[in-house]
Amino acid sequence: MKKAGLYYLITLTAIATGIFLYSPVHAQDSPLLKDFTFSADYAYYTKYVSKGFTWDNDPALQAGFYMGFHGLTLTVWDSMDIRNQEGVVSDEVDYVAEYAYSIKRLKLSIGHAYFDYPGTNLFSREISAGVAYDILLSPSLSWKIDYSDEKRGGADGNYVAVAIAHSFPAGKLMSVDLSGHVGYNDGYFIRGKGGDVALTAGLSIPLTDKLTFKPNINYALPYADQADEQDGNQDSRVFAGVVMGYSL
Repeated sequence: MKKAGLYYLITLTAIATGIFLYSPVHAQDSPLLKDFTFSADYAYYTKYVSKGFTWDNDPALQAGFYMGFHGLTLTVWDSMDIRNQEGVVSDEVDYVAEYAYSIKRLKLSIGHAYFDYPGTNLFSREISAGVAYDILLSPSLSWKIDYSDEKRGGADGNYVAVAIAHSFPAGKLMSVDLSGHVGYNDGYFIRGKGGDVALTAGLSIPLTDKLTFKPNINYALPYADQADEQDGNQDSRVFAGVVMGYSL
């Protein structure tokens, strides 16, 4: 309960600060405030799948709050199981800090994340690095290193992913969003080596100048030791989601 209370306190603080910074009066007081960004999203997914792992076959509600300033982004993200038919508790709260620096079309990033699993006394910590290039298909490479003990909830391994994404207009307002990645898993919640392939297709439908509705469908395919019944024991999954995004 204490951790959940802390999460909601941070969330409310992020919302209040974002609104304060972007109020017209304060935006006029200091030009520095123009460098702040604030966004949030609220999503429903039929399953919780990430990095090729099915964390829960039950539907999940997920909410994220993001605040940025001069390349630094602070994120609070939450996933909550809403049905719990399988008896699996997959609730999760993530706290992430990431710094990104751009050199023309090249974007470099480094970050740290703390993953809390309420009700289990388990947690995980991860450092990450990434590089992205602003050209057609937006190719990117990310490397995540979990340095937490598996007995306390950590993955204690490496996860590397190569990703691409592209959006193109559909009609006057909507866009079709396609993305995918190939991940390589070296001991990340498994004993051996494996990985996953993920594909996503969705629509972006603007409701207002700040509010966007995004339905999507996803396919996740684990391979090698991640799919091995004696190790990762993960199956391929098809799942869908709807996301409501807000950006100031």
